Amino acid sequence: GGGSMLVSQKIRTMTLTDIAAKLSAGESIPKCEFAEMKIPSDYEKMAGKEAPNFKLTDLKGDPQSPSFFSGFSRLLLVFWAPTCPHCRAELPRIEQFKRERADKLGLKILGVVGMPQKSDPASEQFLDLVKQIVEQDKISFPVALDYGQKTRELYNVEGVPSLFLVGVDGTIEHAWRGEALFVGRSLECVLEKLKAGDVKK
Repeated sequence: GGGSMLVSQKIRTMTLTDIAAKLSAGESIPKCEFAEMKIPSDYEKMAGKEAPNFKLTDLKGDPQSPSFFSGFSRLLLVFWAPTCPHCRAELPRIEQFKRERADKLGLKILGVVGMPQKSDPASEQFLDLVKQIVEQDKISFPVALDYGQKTRELYNVEGVPSLFLVGVDGTIEHAWRGEALFVGRSLECVLEKLKAGDVKK
């Protein structure tokens, strides 16, 4: 439906025509070809800076904060909303990555879900919806409740889903916005580049 441009436009280093030619010749595609490696321009200014700290409560009533992970583990912050269809599509992919690869890569995951103020009559409805989504998608990482969306403001989140990769030292190493079909691959490829020192912080 997109016409010839989608076939001739490079994904990262290759076009779809190049990929088709490689596959038909029995060759493999570069591992990171479909990974999203670029930081959104309005998040770039946060890279290399200390991740804003916050203290929220998760669905189990436990406190959650980026400071709990500082010094021993990388942290992936996942900002989402229960009414966002792109979040609903991406959450299971993040959960799959968490179960299959996150621990091996030394990465913890914390969801931050935008909520109305507690005084808002819709607040309970939102909470029920969040619980339903977490149960339905079998989300095993903690989901912190951001009532009034103050934490979202701290991170200047303009759209969800938005992901922030926080380093062991507590600084923001990378960020993504929008639904990604290959979110796990994007995370792995960025982590590999960070290890090699190829990603600018």
